[in-house]
Amino acid sequence: MTYGFFVIVCIIVLCIFLTEKGGEKVHDIRYVGTDEAGFLSVNGDNGMIVGGLFQGKNVFFPFMKRADGKERGGCPICFPAFGPPAPVYSGEEQHGWLRHAHLHTYTEDRSVISFGVHAIGGLYYGNMNVSVMHTAKNHALISRLSFAHNPVCIDDIQPLVRPGFHPYFPNDGATKLIVKGQEYTKFCQEARCIFVDSSDEIVIDTGRLRMTMVLEGFTDRTCLYLWSDNPRKYFCVEPVFCAKEEFLLGRSMLIEHGKTYSMAMKLFL
Repeated sequence: MTYGFFVIVCIIVLCIFLTEKGGEKVHDIRYVGTDEAGFLSVNGDNGMIVGGLFQGKNVFFPFMKRADGKERGGCPICFPAFGPPAPVYSGEEQHGWLRHAHLHTYTEDRSVISFGVHAIGGLYYGNMNVSVMHTAKNHALISRLSFAHNPVCIDDIQPLVRPGFHPYFPNDGATKLIVKGQEYTKFCQEARCIFVDSSDEIVIDTGRLRMTMVLEGFTDRTCLYLWSDNPRKYFCVEPVFCAKEEFLLGRSMLIEHGKTYSMAMKLFL
């Protein structure tokens, strides 16, 4: 066996291994300050939550890739925009580029992990610093998105963004959402928007777990999307900065140069 042939064989074996493993490291961060067993699983490449357990019950529907290539499960963070791209983002993929970006791990300990990326290129999101942090502590899961625009030129266009969180919750028998005392039990492919603000109580019941969602850094016109394309397996309760119609009309978040913005989705179990 020649040296060149040996190298080729090694590369093929490595590629097969990475394909079988997904080529991704998954970090498990444990709950601290509580005796309850549980952990949050985070993709070490793109910083996305891919699963989580609390008291042996799924908090999120586990991440999976379907035969048609579509991804379901976990909790992607959608940035710079949730949903189909607006005209200013022509060419961008559904739910933005962050969920498929390669992020660099900043910190990792027993209960916290953070990632960051500096995006260069593209007229409307160039020179954007983005960080993602996930925390599991005291019966709470916190997913935080922070971002700042640092333009090369003072007259660079201020980006218009519409961030959102896209959690998939498991259907474990009796799924429902309770907002301001109103129950919602139907989740279908035609997304439904419920407007909420930071003071509204948002209760999510998977049938086995009951949790409260608290939002930080959103507005009093936050759109809570109810959606599922497979309601017998999972349902989504997706907090988004504003409704699609407002985004298309240019009424979303306009990023000031040099200012850091922070948004968080907190789940109390």
